[in-house]
Amino acid sequence: MRPGMWNPPVEPSRAEQVVIKAVRRAKLLCSSVSTEPRCRMVVFAVVGQSASFVLAGLLIQVDGLSRAVLVLALGPLAGAVLIAIRFPETGGRELEAIAAELTSPDAT
Repeated sequence: MRPGMWNPPVEPSRAEQVVIKAVRRAKLLCSSVSTEPRCRMVVFAVVGQSASFVLAGLLIQVDGLSRAVLVLALGPLAGAVLIAIRFPETGGRELEAIAAELTSPDAT
């Protein structure tokens, strides 16, 4: 039996299923261009979620629930604006063309 095909004897939790899917997707695209950013994305997601829970707890104690929700809603909105401005659309383009564009010396 191959290690990659092993199925656990119990049903994994929702969080474990997300991690398993992310690992399998990363292994499907075995280039450093696609795997490294995906790993960074997972790390930033976990750190961001943890920080938001701590921040929400502190804000709820100080200013109440409505202010905490308002402050925590600004982060995803700022992220969406950053992605819309900084990262170009890559749909329908070849991976090699995207990689060449991202690794060129004049890329910002």
